[in-house]
Amino acid sequence: MLKKWKTLSKKYAFDHKWFKVIQETVERDDGVVIDDYFLWENVDVVVVVAQTIEGELVLVKQYKHGVQDIVIEFAAGAIDKDEDPLSASKRELREEAGYTSDDWQKLGDLYNDPSKVRGKIEVFLALNAKKTHTQSFDENENIEVLLKSSEEIERMIASGEIWVTGIIGAFYLAKQKLS
Repeated sequence: MLKKWKTLSKKYAFDHKWFKVIQETVERDDGVVIDDYFLWENVDVVVVVAQTIEGELVLVKQYKHGVQDIVIEFAAGAIDKDEDPLSASKRELREEAGYTSDDWQKLGDLYNDPSKVRGKIEVFLALNAKKTHTQSFDENENIEVLLKSSEEIERMIASGEIWVTGIIGAFYLAKQKLS
């Protein structure tokens, strides 16, 4: 029977606001001790699948330097310290896309790389979203808003135009609710 590993010690090999690397000493379920298990500690983030009154889904298109490419995603971002995930979702949708909603549902949690990344993606669905605000970007953001049908998004995923794992996962969680 599988058992969780025990963390014997933990220290930060690198500790910055946006990037933290942890070195842990762990004991596996078979008793073997690993003294240099490295992890990236990510802040928890939210992804918002917003559907407009007309039934279109709100996407954002922006440059992401980590992959050095322009990506198409749903509004998403870090949960600030002392901020609850729903408040972060509302803030990110308003800031990145200029949309708001009064009808919110939590769809679930996703994990990008459970072997090496500690941090989750909390997925929310915003129904009957309306354009109510001007976008307000973080200092390194420049975002275009796209409105697409669910069918168009499926084609964009199949063609490789949308390829971010958390966004694809969020879309399929939302699609189950919207069907």
